Amino acid sequence: MELNNLKSMNKNFYEEIIEKINKLIKEDQFDLALNIIKEELSMPYVPKKYENILKSLLDELQSKNGSKKRKYYSRDEIIDIFVNYDQYKENFLLEISSYFDEQNWIGYEKVIDEIFQLPINKNIKIIIYNALTTQKINYDFTIDKTKINPYKNKTIFETNFAIKNMVDLEEHNFKNPSLYDLCKEIFFIYLIEEFPNSLFFHYQNINNEIINIANVMLGIKKISELNEKEIKIYNIINKK
Repeated sequence: MELNNLKSMNKNFYEEIIEKINKLIKEDQFDLALNIIKEELSMPYVPKKYENILKSLLDELQSKNGSKKRKYYSRDEIIDIFVNYDQYKENFLLEISSYFDEQNWIGYEKVIDEIFQLPINKNIKIIIYNALTTQKINYDFTIDKTKINPYKNKTIFETNFAIKNMVDLEEHNFKNPSLYDLCKEIFFIYLIEEFPNSLFFHYQNINNEIINIANVMLGIKKISELNEKEIKIYNIINKK
């Protein structure tokens, strides 16, 4: 997810995506619309409101295509796909990573640890890691040279740092709803880009920094007005 897509004051990122999907559906470009929906739903975080809309559109398209049944992949098939990751498109790998929720991975820890070492999209690693935390897999995996045990650690969205900052944002008196939506997107992108380090962040309120960065994205402020800490976060979420 690129932050540069989050610029509009009148429409947030997901509203623009949904508008694009509806346009493709009207043009009978069902496969392209379906690929966009699956890509967005495979992301580690999607706001609940838009997740429901995307799932509804997914059901509609699958009904049109007569493909209600989702293809089944065994654990060995999933592992084989990742072993040969360079033969597949990233969108397909993102979709396959969502299957980790549907299988029990006890006994596959060493193989999954090898998957974490692959040069694949960080979102894929987060989706797999989140599935392992749900299953309480007790194993010390290495992700980007950091040891992480899903049994002992939470997901990046369930840490004290993440939860308290989201509560702080919700309690902030936003006069512009679009600014609030953008702040949430910026914060979650920051958590994702800083994974796995974001699992271990100690709580500090960074709402002012997030709001100032959002105002830059909306053209209300200039980058030169950001302080050193804000510039660091801005560069992280823009992958600079």
